[in-house]
Amino acid sequence: YGIVRPDVFIPIAEETGLICPITQWLVERLSKDLTPIMERYPEIYVAINFAPMMLSEEESLHQIAGILK
Repeated sequence: YGIVRPDVFIPIAEETGLICPITQWLVERLSKDLTPIMERYPEIYVAINFAPMMLSEEESLHQIAGILK
């Protein structure tokens, strides 16, 4: 379907309960893909917006923390 804007897919992901798995996948990909870049250019920062649903689930927070370690 081409590019889907965040304002379209994020509400659907939240309604269907897929926002947590999508966010975990995103953090895993960023961790793998950006680690070499960030080691070379430590002045680069990355920000991730977390859905309120994700922040209220302790298990999801532990999984994200584990990935980032």
